[in-house]
Amino acid sequence: MAFSKAKGSVPVRTDADITSLTPYQQDAAAALRTKTIVWSIVHGEATSPRFQQGFYDAVETYVRSRDPRTFSATLTDALNQQPPAK
Repeated sequence: MAFSKAKGSVPVRTDADITSLTPYQQDAAAALRTKTIVWSIVHGEATSPRFQQGFYDAVETYVRSRDPRTFSATLTDALNQQPPAK
């Protein structure tokens, strides 16, 4: 709780007493406990390391080229290099 208060975050433990947090943090904690969690590509939860690197490469390519077709092609290549789903 001390960390959450200092950083403005919410505890992931469902047994934590959140009544001392700000109203926003209490709302965020309730949402964390009840809403669907969306995985993050950037943080690596939603993809394999191989695809994550391909995503980074595609973004870097777009930043350099500003060409959406090149971005799309690089991202498609990364997706095609994924191992088959089990």
